[in-house]
Amino acid sequence: MLLVNPALLFGGSALLLHELVLSARNLQPPWLIGIAIACQTLAIILLCGQFTLQPNEARVFILFGALSRRGGPERILLSQSL
Repeated sequence: MLLVNPALLFGGSALLLHELVLSARNLQPPWLIGIAIACQTLAIILLCGQFTLQPNEARVFILFGALSRRGGPERILLSQSL
């Protein structure tokens, strides 16, 4: 994703600039402008979800449901060190 997001952002910008120039000259219909704006919007949304981790730090990615551990009341929180 680290390479896809800048590619979407810069590719969408290049496509938008290219289509604006061609549509100003009436050489091409402007329907690709919507695709360029959608690529830029998607890139911005995806870039908001990226973050960096410090060394010896972990994060759990939960898609569906909750993270649970069976075996008793003793629980180790993710932010606590072992």
